[in-house]
Amino acid sequence: MKKLNLKLILPIGLLVIVTISIFYGDFALARYFNQNENTKANVMVDEIQMKLHETELSIQIEEELKVKGYSPTGLIYYQIYSPQEQYMVIYMRNINLKNNDTIKDIEKIVNSVAKANNFNSFIVDIKLRE
Repeated sequence: MKKLNLKLILPIGLLVIVTISIFYGDFALARYFNQNENTKANVMVDEIQMKLHETELSIQIEEELKVKGYSPTGLIYYQIYSPQEQYMVIYMRNINLKNNDTIKDIEKIVNSVAKANNFNSFIVDIKLRE
């Protein structure tokens, strides 16, 4: 009887200990790798932001849009999460946001200027400002 109880209690106890350690344990190694990845991502984002400033990308985009006949307001906002995930909000005057050809043309202009400055493509959101 004692052998049966021992054979039953030992695996159940081990299962409980493993479960508790998985859900509530201090996995320092896993936490280290997660922090390390976040640090690398933050460094990349900081580098991209510095590059945006150094290349004056916003000014170049505005100038190219004006050359192509568009009226940017001078307001451009960026959200950078990684080199592969870059967002831009650009405010324009006198455009029809329902015209898909216009939207695509502006996106093409933005991304050609970005590419010329060694940036990856942006996901562009265009807002109308009167």
